[in-house]
Amino acid sequence: MLAAATTGILALIVGSIPMQVYAAPEAGEHAHLFLRICELINLAKLPPPADLSTEAAKTSYLSIVKLNNSVASESWRQVIKQYTIPETPGGAPKGTAASTTKPDPRETYWKETAKEVSDDQTKKAILESAGLDKATERQLTQYRRLLRPIAEQAFQAMKAAQQTVAESAQADEAGKARTALKIAAYGRKDFTADTATDDDCKGAAKAGSSRTLLCGKPNTDAKAVTLAQILLCICGRDNNDNNNVCENNQHATALDIGSAPKTILKDLLSKCPKPAEQKPPTAQDVTRKLDALLGLTKMSAKDIYIGTFTTN
Repeated sequence: MLAAATTGILALIVGSIPMQVYAAPEAGEHAHLFLRICELINLAKLPPPADLSTEAAKTSYLSIVKLNNSVASESWRQVIKQYTIPETPGGAPKGTAASTTKPDPRETYWKETAKEVSDDQTKKAILESAGLDKATERQLTQYRRLLRPIAEQAFQAMKAAQQTVAESAQADEAGKARTALKIAAYGRKDFTADTATDDDCKGAAKAGSSRTLLCGKPNTDAKAVTLAQILLCICGRDNNDNNNVCENNQHATALDIGSAPKTILKDLLSKCPKPAEQKPPTAQDVTRKLDALLGLTKMSAKDIYIGTFTTN
């Protein structure tokens, strides 16, 4: 079953990772990235799910909170530490004054994860699993910035999922899940390859008016906010080479965001392998395919990126 949290996480991750991709890879060097991105894009083409799982939504949210706890700043770690202190009969942690303010609805989940990530060994394992065990403080700061909106979106999606199930509105939630997948893939729910426009290729607020702006450069976040735009960055030919970096028969024209980029986008989308099965995606499908793509991101001394660079 496809949890709304998972689709929300997918949409936000696409728009939050600094995607920085430079040309000059060898022929076929980005073929594996092309296939991974196509797998995620194809989720938006599958039949909509008929129901949803609140437990899967909660699991998705808690996994992000655990990672957030593991990369937390010292000040937030002190807050988390309070949640591991045994509570007094009155309900407040031992040694703390009872608060008269309305509790944050997220506290229940903060407490749950704080107890699970209370020792250095567990934190280390979580960081290793995320590929962050050797990250610098600057890189961890970048990840904290990335995780904040993702965690909040996952929380809101989880609450929405719980509300939806409580009201037995699974059909409506399925539509929301399908919409989330389409927006993550293309940026709009009414997108079709035939109706693709140049604006669909220009990133957040149409600010990616050049390849460098869309795809990023060192110390500068990319403007790409959809999987389709990332596909352009990963696969689009550069003026400096003639390599088919993603697909043997991809469009021969160099990517120029100012000159009909929709032509190249349509070509790349048409070359994505079709899904083997036409059945509704599950939460596990989304998570597995997303993890496969995120596992291909890299860290340099300065940035987080995906793809091949000429320089860092």
